[in-house]
Amino acid sequence: MVLGDAKEADDQFAAQDFIDDVKATAGVSIPVSRKPSRGEILIGRIDLPPVAQALKRMATEAPAALNQEGYVIVANSDQVVVAGKTPAGTFYGLQTLKQLVRGDGAEGFIPAVKITDWPTMRWRGVSDDISRGPVPTVDYIKRQIRTEAYFKMNMHSFYMEHTFSSELHPLIGPEGGSLTPAEIKELVAYARNYHVELVPEQQTFGHLHKALRLEKYADLAETPYGDVLSPQQQASYKLIEDWYKELNELFPGQFFHIGEDETFELGEGQSRSEAQTKGWARFTSNILTEFAIC
Repeated sequence: MVLGDAKEADDQFAAQDFIDDVKATAGVSIPVSRKPSRGEILIGRIDLPPVAQALKRMATEAPAALNQEGYVIVANSDQVVVAGKTPAGTFYGLQTLKQLVRGDGAEGFIPAVKITDWPTMRWRGVSDDISRGPVPTVDYIKRQIRTEAYFKMNMHSFYMEHTFSSELHPLIGPEGGSLTPAEIKELVAYARNYHVELVPEQQTFGHLHKALRLEKYADLAETPYGDVLSPQQQASYKLIEDWYKELNELFPGQFFHIGEDETFELGEGQSRSEAQTKGWARFTSNILTEFAIC
């Protein structure tokens, strides 16, 4: 295998990922070379001179519609070229190339093909509820990330109720049963190599029975030992603010999922009087906005 740009760290990772996979699945060892030769796999951005020249020799051009995650694969008896519009495109091209490997050992080969592919959806994600049942281990989540990347998915969202090990509220996230800041940092760095963005979805209104059943937080419940934070308690807003601050620092991506669903108890307990005075529509609209901007 030859890299069009030997200094491109993303391509180095993508190449090694492909090499490791082919060794594990087909028993084929692929060395990394410096110069293209007959039968080699050449990878890199489409605009790199060695890649562009190889594609020209193989009478292949990337279409204008090819987006930032798009790629081209051309394979014949002389060479295999995997070219991406960006390092992400090259990575996805190699994921497809994994699926094209046929045979084992000395009988292994890649059929002659010409593929041009790109995603039509910018974000392709999985939402994983880690608040019910055993919390997945870091190794298991890494396996999920690898599997998602193999199928060209680029977002993984953690649905969390009480399974974030907050340093400001350590009672809520049980030891050994929640993701710690150190584990999240490790996973964010790991996912970046696979072009997967990790997104926190922290419940911040309903679905909080595991937190509100604790004596320290019981006064924040809309109804006694219920599931919903009461907007009548200033400490409710402080709790949300603390969560947002911690998670925002741990997840550097561009998305933050605010969980505010199933607030069935709202207006049934501490906030009953205000809800009746203002009217349900106005009351809930104001409260949802206040919780969202904490």
